[in-house]
Amino acid sequence: MAAGGGDAAVVAAPAGEVRGWSADELRAARPATPPTARPGGPRAGASQARARGSAAREVAGEGEAPLLAHGRVFFRAPGTDSGFSCSGTVVRSRTANLVYTAGHCVYDTDSGKPNHNVVFVPAYRDGQAPHGQYPAEVLYAPAGWVTHNDTSFDLGVISLREPVQQAIGTARPIAFKQPLNRIKRFTTYGYPALPSPPYDGERPIACDVTFDRALNTGTPRSLIASPCEMRQGSSGGGWIAPSGHLFSVISSGYCEDGSESCGQIVGPYFGNAAIELYKRAGGSEPIDLRVLRGPPRVTPARRPAFRHVADASTPVTYECRVDRVPFSRCRTIWRAPRLRPGRHVFRVRATDQTGRRALARHVFLVRPKARPLPLPTQG
Repeated sequence: MAAGGGDAAVVAAPAGEVRGWSADELRAARPATPPTARPGGPRAGASQARARGSAAREVAGEGEAPLLAHGRVFFRAPGTDSGFSCSGTVVRSRTANLVYTAGHCVYDTDSGKPNHNVVFVPAYRDGQAPHGQYPAEVLYAPAGWVTHNDTSFDLGVISLREPVQQAIGTARPIAFKQPLNRIKRFTTYGYPALPSPPYDGERPIACDVTFDRALNTGTPRSLIASPCEMRQGSSGGGWIAPSGHLFSVISSGYCEDGSESCGQIVGPYFGNAAIELYKRAGGSEPIDLRVLRGPPRVTPARRPAFRHVADASTPVTYECRVDRVPFSRCRTIWRAPRLRPGRHVFRVRATDQTGRRALARHVFLVRPKARPLPLPTQG
C-alpha cells in the first residue's frame, strides 16, 4: 500500500510471521547483494591511493550507547528460505521502534515482493545477540525504489514489534535536507562480509570517511564518500555526522580490479522521500524545549537575554518573540529589543524537520531602578 504521490510515496508491507534465528543460521546468512553502482572515478584532485585506501576499523564498545544503536539485519528472500544480512541503525522516533537500512534489505525489486522473516540484532557479534533479536512488524520503502529500482531511493525502514529504542536505551537522531557543503566528515557503520579477507560479517566495522561529491544522475542525487572498502553486508549501515545524526545509509560500494572507484561508498540523499518515509513509519518524538536562562522574575534590564535548547529527533529551527510581536527566526541565545517597564512574556517556538512544534515561555517584570534624588544644595 502506498501513501503520498510520485517517488515520495511510501510502500508499506506487513512483515508476516517472524521466527527467531539460531546462532548457526545467523552465521550462515549471506551478505545481501547491493544494486549496481558505478560512481566513476574520484573527483578531480583525489589520488588513486586515497580512493583505494580504507580508514576501516573494528568497532569497540558496540554494546554501549550510542554505538548500541547499530546492528545487523537478517532476512530471507521472497519465496525462499535463503538467509541474507544487511546492516541497520535504530533512529529516534515517536514509536521508538524504527530501524533504518537500505531499500534492497527490505524489498526485493526482482520479485516485486518484500523480504520475510526479518529481524534486527543490535550489537551483533559472532553469532550472538547479546541484546536480543527484534522481529519486524512492517517494512517500508520509497516508491522510487520499489517501483523504479532507483538507487537514489535505496532506503528502507523496519518497524519492529517492540520499542527497541527503549529496550536498548539509545537511538540516533536523524537529519534531512542538509546542505551538501555543511558536513564533510562522516563515520559509517556496518557488518561487511566482503571483501573477504579482511571481513566476515561477524563483527561491526566503522570507516571514517570524507564526503566527495553527489552523483550527477538521479533525483535526488546519491552521495559518494571515501575511503572505505566495506561492500556486501554493510548495506543499510548508517552514515553518522559528528553531531551524531544519521545523514544517509550505505547503498553500495563499487569496485573493479584496478578501478579508481575502489574505496568509494554510495548512499541516498535524505530529501523529501526520506522525510515522507520517516513520517509514515513512525515520525519524530515530541520536542523537549526548555528556556535555560532568562531574567529573574523582576529585572531592571530593558534588553534581557535568553538561552533555550531543544532535544529532538531531528534538527530544529527556533523562532522567538516578546509579547504579541510576530515570531522571528532566532538562535539558541537571543536578546530582546528594548522593553518598556511592566510585565512581559518571552516565547520561543521550536519546529523539527517533520513539522512537529513545541512552545516554551518565560514571564518577567521590567522594573527600572529608581534614580536617587539629588542632594539638596547648601545655602
